[in-house]
Amino acid sequence: MRCLLLVLFCAACGASLPGKPSAADVSGTYRFLACDNTPCVPGSSYVYAEGTVVLANEPLFFRYASTRMMVRLALDADQRNPRLNGCYALHVLRKDVTVLGQVPAGGLRWERGKDGLIRFYMFYSPGEEAEYQVITSIDPAGAWEGAGKWKLRSPRMRRDYLFASRSGPPDSEPCREALDKRYLDEVR
Repeated sequence: MRCLLLVLFCAACGASLPGKPSAADVSGTYRFLACDNTPCVPGSSYVYAEGTVVLANEPLFFRYASTRMMVRLALDADQRNPRLNGCYALHVLRKDVTVLGQVPAGGLRWERGKDGLIRFYMFYSPGEEAEYQVITSIDPAGAWEGAGKWKLRSPRMRRDYLFASRSGPPDSEPCREALDKRYLDEVR
């Protein structure tokens, strides 16, 4: 009864009741694992890729970005791109399993759909008819379990199991290092 009175009092004074988690609840740096169609944990034999995913609520800042990286990511003088609010850096353990890792590091744009799920691409190449899209939910503690769906020159999609846990606030540094290496390797 006391709880009901408190809810009525809050409603009467104009306070809103808590709703679905907001985008602020998912902002952070995540330790990321990808497994082939099987739930996995760190150290599992099913892990084929691991790395870092960063999700921010605003355009992501890449401090100390190289000139090459600033050009490739279309960063402005403040080392931001209004379309990028995330990034990733991956290490692929088994290349024969997936298209994930074709691009070992990159910027991304994540969004929360009306269904509450977070969606973003970690690889997208329309010319090659290839893509890797992440679809996941993230709990308030920062753990997420989701699916990666991908296709390569085929309309048939394959789903992978994804796991991540928040390790701290958004920090683009792991991505910056991997992006600098990626762009340097592309020149060679």
